[in-house]
Amino acid sequence: VAVHTYSVNTGDLLLDALEKATKKEKSIQTVVVYSHGTGDAISLDWNSGFYSTSATYSLNPGAVRTTDLAQMVEDGRISFTSEAKILLLSCNSASADNDKLSLAEEIADLTGVTTIGSDGLVEPINIDGKESGKSSSTNQFYG
Repeated sequence: VAVHTYSVNTGDLLLDALEKATKKEKSIQTVVVYSHGTGDAISLDWNSGFYSTSATYSLNPGAVRTTDLAQMVEDGRISFTSEAKILLLSCNSASADNDKLSLAEEIADLTGVTTIGSDGLVEPINIDGKESGKSSSTNQFYG
């Protein structure tokens, strides 16, 4: 299994990275996003992140929505394996307001990919003062 690491600061660069990974591997097995977040956004550069359809932010250039990801999947530009998982290590990515879907739920709904997020704060687990590569949630992870 190949591992590709991308550092992105806007939503459109996140989708570009997924498209590049698809071109290299034909389909994606696992996506891990580690970033600030909310129930309706992966927060990247100021208002230039990755947003649900219900997000009401004033979006800047570089911002994309879940529907942009869904369109790229439909067009075949981004492809996931049938067992693929998207792990959102972003605070509250599985928290929904009122009757709206959370960001994690909306990604799963639009793409068919199992998407795991937290309904609490997410932080790295440190062992002996060093990040372990693992994360914890002040509440729970859902997927």
